[in-house]
Amino acid sequence: MVPCACHKTRYTLRVNQQSDLHPMQTLNRLVNAAAIINDLARQKHTHVLPVMDDGITVYLHTDDAAVRVVRHDRPQVEATIETLPALAWRVATDYDENGVYIVAMKRPGFGQIARASMNVLVPRDAHLVLRMNNGLVSLDHVRGTLHIAPPADAPGVVNGYLTDGE
Repeated sequence: MVPCACHKTRYTLRVNQQSDLHPMQTLNRLVNAAAIINDLARQKHTHVLPVMDDGITVYLHTDDAAVRVVRHDRPQVEATIETLPALAWRVATDYDENGVYIVAMKRPGFGQIARASMNVLVPRDAHLVLRMNNGLVSLDHVRGTLHIAPPADAPGVVNGYLTDGE
């Protein structure tokens, strides 16, 4: 018997007792418990942000995330953000007349265990500004020229621009 200090009630604690469950039932319960814990740790939100004007700019800033950008014909930006573990991430979205802002940053101390994925639907005429730290980007329905700067820590790069090494 293990006494509960708050209610002064006694509860029986079973330790090393033979279970009446079939081994497959035990395995099934363990798998279900793991799935529940995974669902509690994972957080998935969809943010729908209206677009005020044509040619809006979508600003996205993230850490260690996989981002997929898809163009569509609706006057809105729809961002579905999935984070794991949920408490490792700070996510914010906003919009104004200048653009739509999506930020997902990893909290300090979570290292490589924190992961995020984003699926962002943007209007066809939207401009994209992506600020990525160790990210993976997938762009669907691309038309036009992409300018991608080298990493700031690459040899010969000063303030985001290539130099001739002098």
